[in-house]
Amino acid sequence: MQSSKSSLNKLLYIAIIITAIIAGWGLSKLFSSSSTSNQIDMSFQLIDNNGEDLASDDLKNKSKVIFFGFTNCPDVCPISVDLMSASINNIVNSKLSLEGIEFLFITTDPKRDTSKRMTEFLSDYNPRIIGLTGKYENLKKVWKNFFVHVLPANSSDHDHSNGYDEQENINVTENYMVEHTAFYYLFTKDDELSAILPFGTSEEILLTEIKRIL
Repeated sequence: MQSSKSSLNKLLYIAIIITAIIAGWGLSKLFSSSSTSNQIDMSFQLIDNNGEDLASDDLKNKSKVIFFGFTNCPDVCPISVDLMSASINNIVNSKLSLEGIEFLFITTDPKRDTSKRMTEFLSDYNPRIIGLTGKYENLKKVWKNFFVHVLPANSSDHDHSNGYDEQENINVTENYMVEHTAFYYLFTKDDELSAILPFGTSEEILLTEIKRIL
């Protein structure tokens, strides 16, 4: 029974990774050919991994690299945050300034991703990465504005086109997975979308795009 459950979890992990790759490449193509690519609403009011309020207005005149994910993710999110961290380290080693740019990891799982949990997760990566969590209703607006699909992978109680309806009422176990689109958003200091890169992007490409907005 335990072996069967383990095999099922492995299949679920693989399915989520494949979904993230396909969704990421699909959306990156959509944005690259869309006249509305710079119309993303950047406003937010969230809580950082130190438990402090952080609003989009606090990051005015800053370039931004943003990734959405959750700390209990087995593969996609750790790999993606590690790539972001490696890019930061490369820039630091190149003696380039990072004063005008912020790196954000925004949760898709506020039910479990408290500020404390975000701090624990991010402790393995470059400290310049800021974890953002907050109330479900606040995060839902951000997901919608960024076209991020979010859904507990083993929940059958909600419409897959809308993601969570009411996170507080999700009837899933504590080890549930979260389906979510996975890509990096890069914005200039004027909050214009510079690039959107899907999961699977190489460190070289991510680094090149980050340097464009320094």
